[in-house]
Amino acid sequence: SQVMFFNCVIVIACMCAYGAATEGKKAFRVLNLKGVLLRGALSTVVSFCNIVALPHVTLASFYTLIFTSPFWVAILAVPFLGEKLDARRMAVILLGFAVILFIFRPGGGIFNFYTPFVLASAFLYACSMIVMRRLGPKESRVSIIAIGSCVGLAVSAFFLPGNYITPTLYDWGLFTVMGVLGAIGVMSIAYAYHHAPSASIVAPYHYTQIIW
Repeated sequence: SQVMFFNCVIVIACMCAYGAATEGKKAFRVLNLKGVLLRGALSTVVSFCNIVALPHVTLASFYTLIFTSPFWVAILAVPFLGEKLDARRMAVILLGFAVILFIFRPGGGIFNFYTPFVLASAFLYACSMIVMRRLGPKESRVSIIAIGSCVGLAVSAFFLPGNYITPTLYDWGLFTVMGVLGAIGVMSIAYAYHHAPSASIVAPYHYTQIIW
């Protein structure tokens, strides 16, 4: 809860500063509040699933399962966005996942009690990207991300009192780096899903995480 809470605080601060500096009041307009809140709720559940599961599965197993999300984006884009899933795009996604399996070789111990949390995270992340795409470029990215972080802030704050540990200066540094990098990453993803020709074109770039 503390990781989520401080991450959300810093992301909101980054979004407010960026929005005020680039677009002023226009950055904080909301055209589709229900859609923005839905995306925020999905992202909050994704964060919760990741935080719960990650200490209990190997990093190789975690990412092998997380990388199922491009499949879900491609599949969900057909009924919800009206996109066509052609053979070439599906081949790229399948090839990317085959490379993931070859590199990580997760082995037979990939499945345990926490595996469903990772699979749920991958699916719900894909759902949040579909919602992002449906919101479209007319919806302010600053508002989408800031309001989504407010949802996460409210949920994590509920659990915070019984789990609070006073952060050290080093912890504050980690919180800050995580929040700033997270804000930049989510802004980049939002821009891509708003402006790319289709969601299934953007989804395979998720695999570039294997480099980092």
